[in-house]
Amino acid sequence: MFEFPYMQLPGGILRPMIAVVVEGPRGRRLLDGLLDTGSDRTIFPHREAQVLGVALPAKADGVLKTAGGVVIAYRIADVVLELRASGNVVRWKTPVAFAEEPLSILHLGTRGFLEFFHTTFRGPESQVVLTPQSSLPVVA
Repeated sequence: MFEFPYMQLPGGILRPMIAVVVEGPRGRRLLDGLLDTGSDRTIFPHREAQVLGVALPAKADGVLKTAGGVVIAYRIADVVLELRASGNVVRWKTPVAFAEEPLSILHLGTRGFLEFFHTTFRGPESQVVLTPQSSLPVVA
């Protein structure tokens, strides 16, 4: 079980954002990602693929539409994700979508992330609890 406090943003806004390690051919990065139940996929900004050395397909795999109606192309590639909290560590390999601008933050959505955890949002406590499921494709 992994417990994370909500992150406080400017203006006193609290969001369920958590730190996740993303691993690619050029190394690892610790990034903050929004737990996004409205996102069908786990989506990262395209620039992260470049930094991590993740090879992306030449053609877009699809498009997504933001809540504001902006259509953005994405490309899918495998990465290793890692969570650490309270002495627990879990790593798994999963396909994620890398999207062009204006996407600026990581969206930890259903495919690639939330599908592998029972997720409890504790609003009054400003906390989220992630419990890994047996479907999680763990890597060493």
